[in-house]
Amino acid sequence: MAAGYAGLIRPVALVPVGVIAFLLGVAGAGGFPPWPGTLKILLFAGILVGVSLGADSLNQVGDMHQDLLNWQNKKDTRPVPNGEISPENLLSGVVTGWCIALVVAALLLPAITVVLLLLVILASWGYSMPPVRAKDRFPLNLMFLSSPRGAFGIAAAWTVFGSIWDWRLWALIAVLVPFILLAQSSKDIGDRESDLETGAQTVATLYGDRAARTVTMVGLWWPTAAVFGFSMWRWDPFLFLVPVFGLVGTWGCPRWPAQRVWAWFYLTLGCLVILATLPFL
Repeated sequence: MAAGYAGLIRPVALVPVGVIAFLLGVAGAGGFPPWPGTLKILLFAGILVGVSLGADSLNQVGDMHQDLLNWQNKKDTRPVPNGEISPENLLSGVVTGWCIALVVAALLLPAITVVLLLLVILASWGYSMPPVRAKDRFPLNLMFLSSPRGAFGIAAAWTVFGSIWDWRLWALIAVLVPFILLAQSSKDIGDRESDLETGAQTVATLYGDRAARTVTMVGLWWPTAAVFGFSMWRWDPFLFLVPVFGLVGTWGCPRWPAQRVWAWFYLTLGCLVILATLPFL
């Protein structure tokens, strides 16, 4: 049982969430605040990691049938589909954990941050679970992933100390939401066969492998268009490095296996946030 719950923790997905949340909190503060303030940013980062762990765990409950069919990517060995963890127990644990996270946030963080965290949680539930179950419904699946990852979570981290109306935050959201909306199609390439069997609607199942790779490439180029179109380089010269991700993605997306395409999307997301926050560090 303990091994099953340990199997829910994916450091490769959760560590970047914590790092990105901390960096955005520092950026919203205009730099590292005095130690009590830095501790508050670390607290938020920990809460967001916990919320993300809950979302990933909930996804295993909602995807149990698909994961049993997705032996190609070894998803049938996950703790929920292989029977190590009861879906009912896991669902109860996720909801309880989310409630605790919201209570702690309400006691120690700004109200706007708590509201944005709640939006992340609601989007996570709607993506994986009924009555919405957006994951199986195109284009809702794209919207329910890009909004919490590219807008709500980003803004929540920023508002621990920063203003929700800061134009730099909105510029960053304008970069990240369309980028994630398009490039996250990379995650559906490897799941195409199991998604076809269960009727899930994604770019890969509706239009094919090549279309999903092309949409991913377009997404990888959006940050370049936004950075230069919005003149974001004027306040952050590090953003001149952004075209590298589009160039590498253009070469790799048609050639790489599905998992590597997804990894490049995820690496790009992390690097974009790091490049955007470097002037504040």
